Amino acid sequence: MEKMHEDIKSEAVGIRGEIREMRSDMNSSFQEMAKRYDAISSELIRTRAELKRAVDTLVELVGKFVKER
Repeated sequence: MEKMHEDIKSEAVGIRGEIREMRSDMNSSFQEMAKRYDAISSELIRTRAELKRAVDTLVELVGKFVKER
């Protein structure tokens, strides 16, 4: 009975260690995903601003072209 108790205790310690390691890996993965999300979000905001400027310029050019005709 004593041996079985020690075996179970040993397994529980091993499982706790694996859970801690898994939690650490998950935290690292989520931190990396957050960094990438921030980079993607920033790039989308920048691209949207550039696209708006390009469309505004195109509208202005088309307006000038129409007035000249």
